[in-house]
Amino acid sequence: MPDPAAGEGGLAGYPAFERTAAELDARIRFLLPVLGGTALEAA
Repeated sequence: MPDPAAGEGGLAGYPAFERTAAELDARIRFLLPVLGGTALEAA
């Protein structure tokens, strides 16, 4: 996952932070069930 702070500064670099936040959100949504013990065994 690229570092959003390494891109353009100011508001021009804001989309990079939005993409990173979306990527983290997706990864965390998959991780939470595993940590909670409700992971699908068939996957």
